[in-house]
Amino acid sequence: MSFSKLVTLTEICDEFNCDEYAIKRMIKKEGFPRPVPFRTREPIFEAEDVNDWIRRIHGDFALEVLFYFRGRDLKEIINETSD
Repeated sequence: MSFSKLVTLTEICDEFNCDEYAIKRMIKKEGFPRPVPFRTREPIFEAEDVNDWIRRIHGDFALEVLFYFRGRDLKEIINETSD
Protein backbone atom coordinates (compact mmCIF):
# COMPACT_ATOMS: atom_id res chain seq x y z
CA MET A 1 0.00 0.00 0.00
CA SER A 2 1.24 3.45 -0.89
CA PHE A 3 0.43 6.62 1.04
CA SER A 4 0.07 9.92 -0.76
CA LYS A 5 2.03 12.94 0.38
CA LEU A 6 -0.16 15.96 0.91
CA VAL A 7 0.21 19.74 0.95
CA THR A 8 -2.08 22.36 2.44
CA LEU A 9 -3.59 25.30 0.62
CA THR A 10 -1.39 27.58 2.73
CA GLU A 11 1.75 25.78 1.58
CA ILE A 12 0.70 26.08 -2.05
CA CYS A 13 -0.13 29.77 -1.64
CA ASP A 14 3.26 30.36 0.00
CA GLU A 15 5.06 28.65 -2.88
CA PHE A 16 3.08 30.48 -5.57
CA ASN A 17 3.13 33.74 -3.60
CA CYS A 18 -0.62 34.13 -4.06
CA ASP A 19 -3.86 33.94 -2.11
CA GLU A 20 -6.45 31.17 -1.93
CA TYR A 21 -8.65 32.92 -4.50
CA ALA A 22 -5.88 32.67 -7.09
CA ILE A 23 -5.67 28.91 -6.48
CA LYS A 24 -9.45 28.62 -6.80
CA ARG A 25 -9.27 30.46 -10.15
CA MET A 26 -6.47 28.13 -11.31
CA ILE A 27 -8.64 25.13 -10.39
CA LYS A 28 -11.52 26.50 -12.48
CA LYS A 29 -9.61 27.89 -15.46
CA GLU A 30 -6.22 26.21 -15.64
CA GLY A 31 -6.86 22.65 -14.57
CA PHE A 32 -5.07 22.92 -11.22
CA PRO A 33 -5.76 19.80 -9.11
CA ARG A 34 -8.81 19.82 -6.87
CA PRO A 35 -8.41 19.35 -3.12
CA VAL A 36 -8.63 15.88 -1.63
CA PRO A 37 -12.14 15.29 -0.25
CA PHE A 38 -11.24 15.16 3.43
CA ARG A 39 -12.72 16.87 6.47
CA THR A 40 -10.15 19.41 7.57
CA ARG A 41 -10.49 23.13 8.11
CA GLU A 42 -7.98 23.82 5.36
CA PRO A 43 -8.13 22.21 1.90
CA ILE A 44 -5.37 19.68 1.24
CA PHE A 45 -3.97 18.51 -2.09
CA GLU A 46 -1.98 15.52 -3.24
CA ALA A 47 1.59 16.71 -3.71
CA GLU A 48 2.14 14.53 -6.77
CA ASP A 49 -0.95 15.97 -8.49
CA VAL A 50 0.39 19.49 -7.91
CA ASN A 51 3.80 18.44 -9.24
CA ASP A 52 2.21 16.84 -12.32
CA TRP A 53 0.29 20.05 -13.03
CA ILE A 54 3.50 22.08 -12.77
CA ARG A 55 5.25 19.69 -15.18
CA ARG A 56 2.36 19.98 -17.67
CA ILE A 57 2.33 23.77 -17.52
CA HIS A 58 6.04 24.56 -17.13
CA GLY A 59 7.88 21.38 -18.10
CA ASP A 60 9.99 19.03 -15.98
CA PHE A 61 12.72 21.61 -15.53
CA ALA A 62 10.28 23.92 -13.69
CA LEU A 63 10.11 21.56 -10.72
CA GLU A 64 13.83 21.75 -10.19
CA VAL A 65 14.05 25.51 -10.67
CA LEU A 66 10.78 26.85 -9.22
CA PHE A 67 9.95 24.52 -6.33
CA TYR A 68 9.07 20.98 -5.42
CA PHE A 69 6.33 19.90 -3.04
CA ARG A 70 7.60 16.95 -1.09
CA GLY A 71 4.35 16.76 0.82
CA ARG A 72 3.68 15.56 4.33
CA ASP A 73 1.78 12.72 5.94
CA LEU A 74 -1.95 13.17 6.44
CA LYS A 75 -1.69 12.71 10.21
CA GLU A 76 0.68 15.67 10.47
CA ILE A 77 -1.65 17.92 8.45
CA ILE A 78 -4.73 16.83 10.40
CA ASN A 79 -2.99 17.66 13.69
CA GLU A 80 -2.22 21.15 12.38
CA THR A 81 -5.60 21.91 10.85
CA SER A 82 -8.05 20.25 13.24
CA ASP A 83 -9.92 22.15 15.91
